[in-house]
Amino acid sequence: MAATWALSWAVASLLLGPHQGLRSDVLGTAWSLVRVGAIKGALSGAVFALLLAWLERRQRIATLSAPRLALWGGVAGVLWTLALMGASLVVNPGWRPGPNTRVTLLNQGMFATLSALASLWLARRGDRRALNAPSAHEVTSGPRAAGALPGESVRSAPRADGRLRDAVT
Repeated sequence: MAATWALSWAVASLLLGPHQGLRSDVLGTAWSLVRVGAIKGALSGAVFALLLAWLERRQRIATLSAPRLALWGGVAGVLWTLALMGASLVVNPGWRPGPNTRVTLLNQGMFATLSALASLWLARRGDRRALNAPSAHEVTSGPRAAGALPGESVRSAPRADGRLRDAVT
């Protein structure tokens, strides 16, 4: 989850990042945006995965509702940002949040919410593909399916001795 979010946040940071005209170090600026976006995405994705593992035990992402997943995504985005601000206070006691702190928290929460919904879309898309794909032991054509009628398939079924036998279903 963290790697997927890191990649998407890196691309989004590059595309949506603050561009102030052409500078002499365009590649350096772009690389900096990509790195910062990837770190933010990885942290948000990791916190999101931990929240899901802790709060939504024994459930797959594809089975969760969109509003619930959006909530956990937003919480993950805001939570790691607040943790980073708290760490800044510990390291530098004189540090104070700037005037754009609320905007930063809102942006992190919104982008994490979008990432959570994208994760849900990908998970459900993967489930649909898995449901439509034949199983590993299913054969629908070729010499092993010779005894099957149209619409039937041949599946390998375990025998008492542990070897597989073909069964028409």
